[in-house]
Amino acid sequence: MVVFLSLSVVGFGVLLSIGIASVSFGQQFLNYKSNTIGVQIDYPDKWVYTDFLEIVFFVPSNESKPDKVVIEQEVLFIIAQDTSVIYQNITLESYMQYVKGRLENRSDFVSNSEPQKTELGDLPAYSMEFINSRGMPGLLFALVNNGKPYAISYVATEDKIYQYLPTVVKMLATLKFS
Repeated sequence: MVVFLSLSVVGFGVLLSIGIASVSFGQQFLNYKSNTIGVQIDYPDKWVYTDFLEIVFFVPSNESKPDKVVIEQEVLFIIAQDTSVIYQNITLESYMQYVKGRLENRSDFVSNSEPQKTELGDLPAYSMEFINSRGMPGLLFALVNNGKPYAISYVATEDKIYQYLPTVVKMLATLKFS
């Protein structure tokens, strides 16, 4: 059975504004900074990250499965500078159409929402809900900073998607681009 997040942009905005307060007390955050992809974000000290080219993967330590590759984890937060785009100085609207087209052409992608305008890191962005090839619900954000496109996503199994969502919201609230 596939369960959609049913998280509207308004709902996400509410989560973004109250999510910081709902992160458990005593949780410490560290700062991650990548000059390679030009991004900075705070992440929980109980999470681990892996850099790979223009992508950084964050996984809660207690959810990390060493026998699985990073993309097959049950809870995963990804920030990627999208180097598949061949256009220089692409606009946000063009990038969202590019992303949507690529995803719709995949037989393993399901979306129950049209892209919605939002903001991340003080930049205009688009968000959309999806189900990945492993049946996991997720949120995808597309944005452009200085002509460079970025894709940010959060996926988790159905039983864990809401458990880690407040933490992901807190992380997104600290996102900065250089």
